[in-house]
Amino acid sequence: MSELSPLTVYQCDSEGIFVGEAYADPSPLEPDQWLIPGGCVTTVPPEIPEGKRARWTDSAWLIEDIPAPAPEEEPAPEEPAPFDALTYLAELRWTVETAGLTVNVPELGEIEVHTDRESQAMISGAHSFLQLNPEQSIQFKTSAGFITLNASQFTFVASGVAAHIQACFAEEARIAALVGAGTLTTEAGIANEWGNAPEPAPET
Repeated sequence: MSELSPLTVYQCDSEGIFVGEAYADPSPLEPDQWLIPGGCVTTVPPEIPEGKRARWTDSAWLIEDIPAPAPEEEPAPEEPAPFDALTYLAELRWTVETAGLTVNVPELGEIEVHTDRESQAMISGAHSFLQLNPEQSIQFKTSAGFITLNASQFTFVASGVAAHIQACFAEEARIAALVGAGTLTTEAGIANEWGNAPEPAPET
């Protein structure tokens, strides 16, 4: 008895579409029988023209058009994130706080002072140094270049920066209360309210 060679079979997908050739092995238990893999048929498919495909219909091959791919669905537009009034307010305070300010220094007039967080730390450190060493002067860098400040003059700089920072946080706290009360709910409303704190009542 001659040994049988594998049998060429024709693999279909779950919809019966021909996808390629496969091989069936001889059955070790039943002579002249083959172990046909699932989804395979032994009938040779016809020649398939370009743009067509072959489908197995239980008893024969059917040549049909390859359907056009389904159009891709447009992704649903993302919902805009809800407006976070307090986050916007904190960003506004940060912008104003670190934008710099003008300080009037005796004998020098107005000077531009940086108020970013690094500059704040350096000004605080210089002020502490001059408090411990009032006879010393320091070189202070402004947007116009270096100037020499003594301890008395530098006090105006340090005090001006500290007052500016505290005013920014006070304004943030005031507007945050209006946000919490539901009085301000929009970016424009918060921006327009900044700097509109009522003047304190005169002392009697």
